Amino acid sequence: MFEEEMDQKTYQLFISQVSETDDEYKKFKERLDDAHDFKYQNHSQNNISGKSNKDELKKLLKNPLNDSEILIILSGLYPTYQDLLVALVELAHDLEIPILVIRPHGEENVPRKLEDASNGVIGWSPSCIAGAIKGVLSGEDDEVCEL
Repeated sequence: MFEEEMDQKTYQLFISQVSETDDEYKKFKERLDDAHDFKYQNHSQNNISGKSNKDELKKLLKNPLNDSEILIILSGLYPTYQDLLVALVELAHDLEIPILVIRPHGEENVPRKLEDASNGVIGWSPSCIAGAIKGVLSGEDDEVCEL
């Protein structure tokens, strides 16, 4: 690829997580880091797993989510951290930030509540992840990777 054709943009993401050591989060970051021609900054917070009040979660998450262009939901976290993910989805809708849901690693099914709230659902291919993020933000679907 010619250098002038490379994507020089740094995408501002908020990736759902509960800690830097969470397996689902670590695997996703590795995949995203493997994506060719894709630079990003992650604005997510990893110090919120002990918060149980949805209003408290929203208050903590509003500024970092507002600094993001898109919310990436790792749906594998849903069974354990449903309140956190629901708070993120509600806040993203309030802030008019698009949502991309990542299937649980090694699975196909996504919780209906997350799927219905999202702009798309995608698997774990690095090129599909990057393409889906770019597609959602540009308003164009990635034809190689189904959204």
